[in-house]
Amino acid sequence: MSAKPQDLIYGLDDKPPLASLLIIGCQHIFLMSSTLVLPIVLITEIGGTFDEVRSVIALTMIACGIGTIV
Repeated sequence: MSAKPQDLIYGLDDKPPLASLLIIGCQHIFLMSSTLVLPIVLITEIGGTFDEVRSVIALTMIACGIGTIV
Protein backbone atom coordinates (compact mmCIF):
# COMPACT_ATOMS: atom_id res chain seq x y z
CA MET A 1 0.00 0.00 0.00
CA SER A 2 1.38 3.40 -0.95
CA ALA A 3 1.89 6.26 1.46
CA LYS A 4 -0.79 8.91 1.94
CA PRO A 5 -0.19 12.06 -0.14
CA GLN A 6 0.74 15.15 1.86
CA ASP A 7 -2.24 17.21 0.63
CA LEU A 8 -4.87 14.84 2.09
CA ILE A 9 -6.26 15.57 5.54
CA TYR A 10 -7.61 12.08 6.26
CA GLY A 11 -6.52 8.80 4.77
CA LEU A 12 -8.76 5.88 3.85
CA ASP A 13 -8.71 4.27 7.30
CA ASP A 14 -8.43 7.48 9.35
CA LYS A 15 -11.33 8.52 11.58
CA PRO A 16 -12.10 12.26 11.93
CA PRO A 17 -12.47 13.71 15.43
CA LEU A 18 -15.88 13.51 17.10
CA ALA A 19 -16.47 17.27 16.82
CA SER A 20 -16.02 17.14 13.05
CA LEU A 21 -18.33 14.15 12.77
CA LEU A 22 -21.05 15.94 14.76
CA ILE A 23 -20.79 19.07 12.61
CA ILE A 24 -20.93 17.05 9.40
CA GLY A 25 -23.88 15.05 10.77
CA CYS A 26 -25.80 18.26 11.58
CA GLN A 27 -25.03 19.59 8.11
CA HIS A 28 -26.44 16.40 6.60
CA ILE A 29 -29.61 16.67 8.72
CA PHE A 30 -30.14 20.32 7.70
CA LEU A 31 -29.63 19.46 4.04
CA MET A 32 -32.08 16.57 4.27
CA SER A 33 -34.61 18.75 6.13
CA SER A 34 -34.55 21.35 3.37
CA THR A 35 -35.80 18.70 0.95
CA LEU A 36 -38.92 18.32 3.10
CA VAL A 37 -40.17 21.83 2.29
CA LEU A 38 -40.97 21.10 -1.38
CA PRO A 39 -43.43 18.24 -0.70
CA ILE A 40 -45.22 20.36 1.90
CA VAL A 41 -45.62 23.24 -0.55
CA LEU A 42 -46.73 20.98 -3.40
CA ILE A 43 -49.34 19.06 -1.42
CA THR A 44 -50.66 22.27 0.16
CA GLU A 45 -50.95 24.01 -3.23
CA ILE A 46 -52.94 21.16 -4.79
CA GLY A 47 -55.37 21.27 -1.88
CA GLY A 48 -54.12 18.27 0.06
CA THR A 49 -55.18 17.53 3.61
CA PHE A 50 -52.95 17.45 6.67
CA ASP A 51 -52.98 13.63 6.61
CA GLU A 52 -51.75 13.63 3.01
CA VAL A 53 -48.97 16.07 3.87
CA ARG A 54 -47.98 13.88 6.82
CA SER A 55 -47.92 10.77 4.60
CA VAL A 56 -45.82 12.43 1.91
CA ILE A 57 -43.36 13.74 4.51
CA ALA A 58 -43.05 10.26 6.03
CA LEU A 59 -42.35 8.73 2.62
CA THR A 60 -39.86 11.50 1.81
CA MET A 61 -38.00 10.82 5.08
CA ILE A 62 -37.91 7.09 4.33
CA ALA A 63 -36.55 7.81 0.83
CA CYS A 64 -33.89 10.14 2.28
CA GLY A 65 -32.90 7.46 4.80
CA ILE A 66 -32.60 4.81 2.10
CA GLY A 67 -30.61 7.23 -0.05
CA THR A 68 -28.26 7.90 2.85
CA ILE A 69 -27.69 4.20 3.45
CA VAL A 70 -27.10 3.48 -0.23
